Amino acid sequence: MSPIKKYNIRNNKPKSHASDTEIDGWIKPNAVSERKKNALVKLGAVGVSALALLGVAKNSTNNSSSDKVNEPSVEYTVRPGDTDWDIAERYADPNSEIRDDVDNLADQHKGMPLQIGQTLLLTGDLAENYKQIHEAEAIATEHDQQTKTQHNS
Repeated sequence: MSPIKKYNIRNNKPKSHASDTEIDGWIKPNAVSERKKNALVKLGAVGVSALALLGVAKNSTNNSSSDKVNEPSVEYTVRPGDTDWDIAERYADPNSEIRDDVDNLADQHKGMPLQIGQTLLLTGDLAENYKQIHEAEAIATEHDQQTKTQHNS
């Protein structure tokens, strides 16, 4: 391939001054690739900056995950017939979207089948609702026992 000659726009004659990309008015064969390389380096710098900003944004959202340390949690023991969906539906707020809860539960057992007696960690609303339900059940059971003892006396 023959080298491309650079022309002066005004008089359509070869340029008289040489630059670092020209030799006697001719463009160096690799000058175009050098320009592309420089453009790619600049583009790469922009991309790295964008990724750094995304990392900062991700870290700021991950800081909220460190707040999850303070988030309520409770251990749940898997019972016969339990599935991730059943557990999430049982303890989720009514009319709430439970997909994230189901995914969280599935991540804990890495997608393997649940085993009876296996322990899962319920967090957030699931943990709060679990505690409330079991407190109410304990109160009801205690009330039932008191009622039975009063009737037996």
